[in-house]
Amino acid sequence: MTNDDSLPSSFRATPTAFIAAARSSTDKKLAVPTRRPPLPPSNKLVEVATAEERVVQELRPLARVLLIQARRELARRAREAQTKVA
Repeated sequence: MTNDDSLPSSFRATPTAFIAAARSSTDKKLAVPTRRPPLPPSNKLVEVATAEERVVQELRPLARVLLIQARRELARRAREAQTKVA
């Protein structure tokens, strides 16, 4: 550490710190990693997971139809390309 450094001797140069330093607008800001916010209570997590699963189950038939349509379209274009080449 040089005399010009304003970082404490306990500072660890982590990737998060480097990203924060690159984003800082002034040289005086310290790139100190921040703590993540606490997780919500477990019953809230269960509710969110249940809601996400419900959405997935609702969208699965639509996704299947779109996938079938996309495969048919790709096959049609491939056939058209082969007939143009031949």
